[in-house]
Amino acid sequence: MTEWGKREFYRLLAEGVLDVKFILENKPDIRYIYVLESNGLFKIGYARYPKRRLASIHCGSPSPVRLVLTIPTDEYMYYEAALHAYFRAKHHHGEWFSLTEADIETIRRSEHDPKILNSVDMQDPRIPVAVRLRSTGSSLREVADTLNVSKSTASRLARS
Repeated sequence: MTEWGKREFYRLLAEGVLDVKFILENKPDIRYIYVLESNGLFKIGYARYPKRRLASIHCGSPSPVRLVLTIPTDEYMYYEAALHAYFRAKHHHGEWFSLTEADIETIRRSEHDPKILNSVDMQDPRIPVAVRLRSTGSSLREVADTLNVSKSTASRLARS
């Protein structure tokens, strides 16, 4: 943030124009869908800090791992599940897939592709309950309230 931006932020805060509690409770929960590559296999996942995730995977990998692409989104749980479902036929193990360059381009353009985004079968028991709730259009806060848990717990449940 620039020096002017900081001054403006604090001025608005002091004048009561900004409600910090509201901002913190309603800020978008942005994560990145990422694609990593190692030995011709591609990992589709999400992380708040994809480069840190790359480093942690690279550290435990016997082969070089490279970051292929990242896509910022606040619907990261659903988006990841949709990509996994769409590429199910190319699944190798875990979150690793045997993809082609054309598949990578499909992922790059997938954010607006209903064919991919609608590929998740919400009846599939492997889809986490919080992802199912988010697919109804509920915010993470609404999912947390429905499950009577915190936002961070709802986020963890969505990953399990």
